[in-house]
Amino acid sequence: RDRRGRKLDYLTEMMKSQEGGGARDSRPEWGKGIKQQREEEARKEYERREAAKPFARYADDPDRDARLRDRDRWGDPLAGRLQGEAAAKAAREALRPRYKGPAPAPNRFGIAPGHRWDGVDRSNGFEAEFFKMVNRAAARQDEAYAMSVQDM
Repeated sequence: RDRRGRKLDYLTEMMKSQEGGGARDSRPEWGKGIKQQREEEARKEYERREAAKPFARYADDPDRDARLRDRDRWGDPLAGRLQGEAAAKAAREALRPRYKGPAPAPNRFGIAPGHRWDGVDRSNGFEAEFFKMVNRAAARQDEAYAMSVQDM
């Protein structure tokens, strides 16, 4: 103990750290979260990549171009359109609930069951009979053509 009566733990810790050397690196670093550690590693990796690049850069540098394109600008009238219609549609689709029941019968519009339709066929059967008739006529026509060119 020192003259104030405190234990001399810091002295023993200092001696252990000088003897052990790498023992301190194996312990987790307190005071930093996992996210902050990952961000720090990403920043160091970015700096390593930047240091490896040539000092003189030109306007057609792809990394610089990508960084400038990704920057959000206030009041940009085309910002929403540049993200793409597909990305906006996918974001809207992700919010809608999906049908989780058995696979429905196919329909002529290719509409999958979802939040607006439960997949139940509530028709009187006219459409199914109509498509059977159309398919039979097409098959009959193909068969007739195959028979007519069979001997050639």
